[in-house]
Amino acid sequence: MKKIKPLLLGIGVVIGLTPALLKANSVTIRPIGKISNNSTKLAKVKKGNYAHKPILKAVNYKLKLERYKKICRKGNPFGCIGVGWFANLGRGMTKNYKVAAIMFTLSCRSGNAEGCASLGDMYFQGKGVRQNLQRALVLLKYGCKNGYTPGCKIYKRAKQIAYRSGNSKLN
Repeated sequence: MKKIKPLLLGIGVVIGLTPALLKANSVTIRPIGKISNNSTKLAKVKKGNYAHKPILKAVNYKLKLERYKKICRKGNPFGCIGVGWFANLGRGMTKNYKVAAIMFTLSCRSGNAEGCASLGDMYFQGKGVRQNLQRALVLLKYGCKNGYTPGCKIYKRAKQIAYRSGNSKLN
């Protein structure tokens, strides 16, 4: 028998993490058979039935947003990215694309690849800023070249759209 901490993915679906990763608050489960080569079907959780008692915690987005704001005020670009994403998605605040664009701009000015790619995506979609395909391509290319891989996918898509629209000057 292994001791693992359960993680609820959905009703009746419990996945556990290995004992090396989590030591505290563990429960004992009994394996009942193999599903594939490396996975084991889990049967019963001794300390309570987690199949109908979700263990997912509510996320306090407002608290996280305040933490990101503090980090951003100190000049850390990752805090500005966090505030930008919260504003973009409407977590802890109402959706505000202009605030997101400002936060991504602050992050990009410090040379952060994710901030530049996110700002480029906003220019590409025209969210919070006036749509500008040329500026979007420059920012997305910078983000892609500096290691932010989601920016590469958007960059390729933006290049295709620029080519189709007849803007052969755009890189």
